[in-house]
Amino acid sequence: MNQFLVSHRSFLRVLMCLTIVSLASACTTMQPLDVSNTANLANRLDVGDKIEVTRNDGAVMTFKISEMSDTTISGEGQSVAYADIREIKTSKIKVGPTVGIVVGIAAVAAIAGSGSSGSTY
Repeated sequence: MNQFLVSHRSFLRVLMCLTIVSLASACTTMQPLDVSNTANLANRLDVGDKIEVTRNDGAVMTFKISEMSDTTISGEGQSVAYADIREIKTSKIKVGPTVGIVVGIAAVAAIAGSGSSGSTY
């Protein structure tokens, strides 16, 4: 019986971790950035940011930034000049909902984990 409880708790911990990771990644949103000032745009982006770019010709590109220059943004085999960008969005984490979900899941896990040990006499 004790071995069952240990494996059951381990399973619950793994399940909780997977749930937290899944929900945390779901709490991201693409936020538009002002493209009228390319200097400001370059200051608001960093290598590693995931972006969605709509070019002036209407084509949409989505990639993680690996390199930035004074005139272009590049990543994952794609490159776009600042002058060719009509709209750009970057992935941002929604902090409030993410914290709420993590705290809620932690509370449920604490309550579930504090159940009786099922000791037998």
